[in-house]
Amino acid sequence: MRRALAVVLVALLAACAGGDDDDASTTTTTTATTTTTEAPGTVTWLCRPDVDDVCERDMDATVVEPDGTTRVEPFVPAEDAPIDCFYVYPTVSNDPEANSDLEPGTEEENVVRQQAARLGTVCDVYAPMYRQATLTALRGGGGFFAAYPLAYDDVLAAWREYLARDNDGRGVLLLGHSQGASHLYQLLREEIDPDADQRALLVSAMLLGTSAHASTIPNVPPCTRASQTGCVISWSTFRDTAPPSPGSFFARPQAGEPAICTNPAALGGGAGALTPYVSAASAGDVDIDTPFAALPGLFTAECRDVDGFHHLSVTAHPDPGPRADDLPADLGPEWGLHVVDVNIAMGDLVAVARSQAAAYKSAG
Repeated sequence: MRRALAVVLVALLAACAGGDDDDASTTTTTTATTTTTEAPGTVTWLCRPDVDDVCERDMDATVVEPDGTTRVEPFVPAEDAPIDCFYVYPTVSNDPEANSDLEPGTEEENVVRQQAARLGTVCDVYAPMYRQATLTALRGGGGFFAAYPLAYDDVLAAWREYLARDNDGRGVLLLGHSQGASHLYQLLREEIDPDADQRALLVSAMLLGTSAHASTIPNVPPCTRASQTGCVISWSTFRDTAPPSPGSFFARPQAGEPAICTNPAALGGGAGALTPYVSAASAGDVDIDTPFAALPGLFTAECRDVDGFHHLSVTAHPDPGPRADDLPADLGPEWGLHVVDVNIAMGDLVAVARSQAAAYKSAG
């Protein structure tokens, strides 16, 4: 191929703008301007189960095997989902100010389909809009992290409204990427970890493309098996031949403590084969009539430590068929494979979520 996963998800290229929570807490800038007409903590929804929205539309996938044979995998939303999923999307907004507005655009709609809607086979998906720090702020060279507090206020307000209005004692899985994962990490630290009642609802927290540290969430340990609940799954992805550098934005240690890395294909440790789900155009030289493609076994992954940077190291395994045979877009040693943190392991996330949902229901 070929360009393959290097062209994966143009919308998700914006996700690389996310930056981790450590950066957000240490960066100060005053050059941003924020124009908003909504009150702080306003709650609007991109996806929720009582609305016909983009999370429920045409998610079928074609599974492409190593020899090029294909089969269609219909997307079947859970009719009576055992748990809920609360998803916060990465940096995708091209709105002109430092903080986005609360109107869903194609950027938000595309990314929620790519990163969260497939979990609808396991859970009811709740995805709030929030006034995120925008790509405009990032590209402008200032104001990006100064826009985080308003963004987090919206995420917090949505979480509290969800608990009061929708939860009704159901287990909930948190999922976020990049900026979205940073806000969920703050929510986990400040709201959920200290509160036994909220912790009792936690199926797991999947915080992808950020640097989470176990000591900051002492009551929510890293997941080590698929049947474990009340735990955290987190990683930042780098190619095996291009590990993080000292200036990398992700997988960063904090006060000598390594970032959490949990391999979704082998939570107990070691290497495992990933199951990516990508847009059809990124699958390789194969005709596909579905919006998405699955490429099982094209990549393996293992958590590794390089100079204190604990990260998910990804290895490509080219095959003789028509599938993509190169790695996803590598954005360099600072970013790694951040653009595909979620999609490169989407099938594994769904499988883990299904196991955790079953374990949570059995324990309840």
